[in-house]
Amino acid sequence: MQAALLAALVALLVHGLVDAGLYASRLAFLIFLPIGAAWAAGGRAHAADLEARSRRLLGALAPLAAVALLFAWPGSRAGWQANLGVTAQTQAELFLYTWPEWPMQDALRRSPAIDLEPAVARYQAALAIDPTDAVANRRLGQIALSQGDLSQARVLLEAAYLHSPAHVATRLLLGEVYALDGETTRAAALWQTIDVHLGQLAGRRWWVNHSASAAQRTNFDAALAELAALGGGRSSE
Repeated sequence: MQAALLAALVALLVHGLVDAGLYASRLAFLIFLPIGAAWAAGGRAHAADLEARSRRLLGALAPLAAVALLFAWPGSRAGWQANLGVTAQTQAELFLYTWPEWPMQDALRRSPAIDLEPAVARYQAALAIDPTDAVANRRLGQIALSQGDLSQARVLLEAAYLHSPAHVATRLLLGEVYALDGETTRAAALWQTIDVHLGQLAGRRWWVNHSASAAQRTNFDAALAELAALGGGRSSE
């Protein structure tokens, strides 16, 4: 039971540091200290001698050692900054986003009602540490695309695709950039590699029709036509 508890705590802590949830805190690791202290104390039935208690205390500190090792891992500092950026962006957007007041999150990102600067600063900090960080590149590219900055979106999303080509959202967004820029064959070929049968492109087409120029709308429709000629995208991922 003690080994299972230790494994669960370490897995939960490490996963929480590298995969952002809705909420995060720099003091999140402190939630483990009461559990560790109780486990270390043990009680008379579990450990009557100092040596046994010391062993339990060392075990209780294992999650903190895991944190130290995680931050010593290459790329971990950039991942930490990107993780904080994702959390800041999620909190900022979900605080205001309601449908149908905001038909898409892209519309919210274009409005002055939301401040994404704290999230953007985190992503930029991550790229200053590691320019290849796929999460930071993808998130910044997504924001740039939402705000209509296609040239910046292309640079960032191509960097994200280069270092994480399997990520579905990256391929979807980068294909959109290519489509809007008139590279319809390239866009269709990229979309062909993902499952788009759940209406992802229909949603993007709606946004393009409401936010893009006439030429960009024509380009996007041409890319959709080429995708249809290719078979319409994979049926499963």
